[in-house]
Amino acid sequence: MSTHELRTPLMHALGFLELAMDEKNELKKSEYLNKCMSALKRENKVISNLIETAYAEKGLLKPVICDIDVRKLSDPLWMT
Repeated sequence: MSTHELRTPLMHALGFLELAMDEKNELKKSEYLNKCMSALKRENKVISNLIETAYAEKGLLKPVICDIDVRKLSDPLWMT
């Protein structure tokens, strides 16, 4: 994984927070804060994936076997 995958969402969040702090228009401010939240959620996913990968590489994850309804998973794909 390259460092830009970690830095990019964080830099977006910081940029939008900076814009929101200076913005007088409440609608614009809300838009910036929503974009910031979105970037932070992406960052959280990246970090979670990194942690999971590290656990898997150390053999700390245990596979879980369960029944899966393939039709339920694939139906949304056919709806688009």
